Order: sequence, then structure tokens, then C-alpha cells
Amino acid sequence: MNWDELISALASVPALPGAVCRSRAPMFDATHDASETAEQRTERISVARALCGGCPALVECRDWAHHQLGKLSGVVAGELYEPENIIGRLDTHQAANAVVDFVQGRSRTVVTDVAQALDISRGTAAMALSRAARAGLIHRVEIGVYSGKPVIEHAIGVSA
Repeated sequence: MNWDELISALASVPALPGAVCRSRAPMFDATHDASETAEQRTERISVARALCGGCPALVECRDWAHHQLGKLSGVVAGELYEPENIIGRLDTHQAANAVVDFVQGRSRTVVTDVAQALDISRGTAAMALSRAARAGLIHRVEIGVYSGKPVIEHAIGVSA
């Protein structure tokens, strides 16, 4: 990463007044030093997640994090983002955002297409599609089939 990329990345981070992670970056890092055992890392990550859960900036942090698809590492907004293969570990809310972007403009998309395109499990893709459809961001055409284009429903025998 060069200076321009670093400045750009830092400029997108919200201020998050009262965030409990301030001045505690090592606790929230995904990576660990050689002296940290697997058990110690697990405990550290658990403590970091718990701190996030009670943080006064959690909602704003989570809103920001959900727009940082594939860019995060460590514990952010109570979720652990691993540096390797990060998209495969998306929670369903993040996956729903990625799914909406993928499905938009398509008239017919199935779960398998989404899972393959986003490199996520079929289960995560199905849950994300369902969440996005319930939120009205995409349309469920039939079981397992979704559309980013409006679906016109015809009611037989109903006059306008």
C-alpha cells in the first residue's frame, strides 16, 4: 500500500466517538505474533468481540463495516474478519449487500450462481438472498430464483 492508498483508506474511516477499540488496536487484530498461542488468540478475539458488543459506537461502526466488503481485517463491529479468503467468511448481512449488487439488473438469478460468483457457501447465499428479498431489495420470483428487476404480479379477476 502506498501513501495515497493509505490516506484514502483512513479518510473513509468514521470518527466513532467513544469507540472502545481506540488505542487498543493489537487486541482487535486478526493476526498475532509468534509468542501468542492459538488459545490466547481465541481468548483475545473473544474479549475484543465482547468489548464491541457493549460499545457505544457499535451501530455506526457496523453500518460502516458493511460497506467495506473484502477490505477489513480483525475484529470490527463485533465480527472477526480474517485476512485470507475474507469473502468466504461474510456474515449474512454483508453477503446480502454483495448479493443485492450482484442480482441488480438481472431478471433471473439462482442461489448457485450467487454462491459461485461471490465465493460463498450455498447456504450463505440462500440466507443472503432471502434477507435481501424480505427487505424488498430484490424480488423472489419462485423458490430459489431471484430477480433484481421489478416483478409484475397479475391478479386474475381483479379490475383496476
